[in-house]
Amino acid sequence: MQRRGKNMFTKSMSAICGFLPAVLLAVASSATAAFAAAENAAALPELAKPDFSKIAPHPRLFLTPEAKARILAETASNPRAKATHELIIKDAYSKLKAEPVKRSDKGFRMSGGGPAADRFGAWGYAWIMTGDKAFVERAKTELQALAKFEDWNPKHFLDTAAMATAFAIAYDRFYDAFDADTKKFIADEIKKKAFAPMYSMKHGWLHTSRHVNNWSQVCGAGMLCAALAIYEEDPQLCAKVVEDSIKTLEKGTLDCFSEKGMYLEGSGYWVYGTTSHVMFVEALKSSFGNDLGFCKKYPRFLNSGKFILNMAGPSGLNFSFSDSGERIGGLSLLTYFAHATRDPSLMFWTYKAGGKSKANLNANFQEMFILMPDFAYEDAAPSENFWFDAESPVPIFLGRTGWDDDALFLGVKGGKAASSHGHMDASGFVFDALGERWAFDLGSQNYHSLEKLGMQIWSFRQNSDRWKVFRYNNHSHNILTVNGKLVNANADIKIAGVRTGKDDFGATLDTGGLYSPALRSAVRDISVVGAKKLRVIDRIENGERASEVRWNVCSWKDANILDDRTIEVTSKKGKKMLIKLESPAGFKAKILSANPENGWDAKNPDRALLGFEGKAEPFAKVEIIVEMIPQK
Repeated sequence: MQRRGKNMFTKSMSAICGFLPAVLLAVASSATAAFAAAENAAALPELAKPDFSKIAPHPRLFLTPEAKARILAETASNPRAKATHELIIKDAYSKLKAEPVKRSDKGFRMSGGGPAADRFGAWGYAWIMTGDKAFVERAKTELQALAKFEDWNPKHFLDTAAMATAFAIAYDRFYDAFDADTKKFIADEIKKKAFAPMYSMKHGWLHTSRHVNNWSQVCGAGMLCAALAIYEEDPQLCAKVVEDSIKTLEKGTLDCFSEKGMYLEGSGYWVYGTTSHVMFVEALKSSFGNDLGFCKKYPRFLNSGKFILNMAGPSGLNFSFSDSGERIGGLSLLTYFAHATRDPSLMFWTYKAGGKSKANLNANFQEMFILMPDFAYEDAAPSENFWFDAESPVPIFLGRTGWDDDALFLGVKGGKAASSHGHMDASGFVFDALGERWAFDLGSQNYHSLEKLGMQIWSFRQNSDRWKVFRYNNHSHNILTVNGKLVNANADIKIAGVRTGKDDFGATLDTGGLYSPALRSAVRDISVVGAKKLRVIDRIENGERASEVRWNVCSWKDANILDDRTIEVTSKKGKKMLIKLESPAGFKAKILSANPENGWDAKNPDRALLGFEGKAEPFAKVEIIVEMIPQK
């Protein structure tokens, strides 16, 4: 589970480590070169042991004296670097006027850690760069306010990690400015409110299954930074926390990323978890001089940049499967990955967001805060049109006719609903053409909006409340529905084959498990054909009873049935798409609302469910062929 709801992923950078704008100016200049794509899990090398006798002096988390010197040298000659540097200083001064952070609990989540980390990061950066003691005094005032928090909400340990990160940055940035009592207070707070519950059986996330998803990245990185920051205060305890956090991130890396780099929880959680993952790697580097061999042992981490690059279509929208949002996020992270792998094509969406002028990149997109002094920002379009991972626990295919605005884009996924942040969307797809999205995935719904009603949305059993939610179940997704029933939550859908022709490409999935026992078998093939249209073919063999079958796509609300076999849909910009049923006979077009009447469901303005419905007789073999044809 994670604290964010829909549309919160763009804020995840600041929510868990909001100090990054003030930190990663220094971080990414030391990012590593590309590593081998293949990984032999049976013979992974051992990580080096952290040598605490050689731990760097304070400040040791990211913004070291060497990093400060590099930044100042770069700002003297690089207008982009100078603008980013000044933006952070300006932001730090503006935050001096803000009221201290107050604790706010919503359901089982607590806010406060993210804003605190954001403030300490900005003030600490400005203090180191300017020497203005106003930042020191304001940081002390903030600490006094935060001292009133009786705990850091260990029942939702992501909140604990966020607050531990905030206190770690305060301790490290102001190490030379704070008196001994202030530093001891910070250390005691971390030990009492982070390390103690970390190891408790009641709240310790180390003892639960939660650490197999993004929790391992966020919580592990937060605890690592806290232990490195206050190491001198309790060397024995902090060394143990560091070592346990490293083990946690090792496990989390294997659990969160496929070998090729697919992030199993989708693009939104890639931003959230990978922000912390970068923080973890760079904290090791700035404290011990290297990452202990982490990125070399686990190349899947840096491989994930290609996955995220390919997840967005020319419409500018993500493939928002699982609990993700549609908008492209993590662009500053992709800049980090571009530098780390020496692949400027990973900057593609950053330049698209920032406009054509490189000089205005930062002004137009302030999230571009990661400065890499030795990296030449070349506007390079990606050279490959396909990225797929059929072997991932969440198989995925991403393909396009090119990287221009009018290219066709297809995203297809497999996997199973009963997985972390999963939806009933296996065999679903998204489709872009004419610079627009035509087949949508609605993504997540705000968690608290459902939890406050007592809905148990974190159970993934077949009868879970989770599947009562429209955006989570199969009725909103671009897949078949049989007899109006939910698909099988535990059906594990694999990609059986892919095609990567220049004009003809797509994926084939064995979907029978979704519909058993109603259907005896089902196979879905989704393809771009002739670089002109999308064709979806479902070959089903019905069971012993007649079945009602619906083919569905979530698209624009402005849609009209032209005849039983044709639907015309019009986008907000006035562009048009025909959705045509080629077979079988007897199925008829039907448009449904994308706004269910359940009081708990979020509204989906401008969307409708377009489809074709019909009956499959007992034991009948039926081929359902639907084409989506852009109208130029």
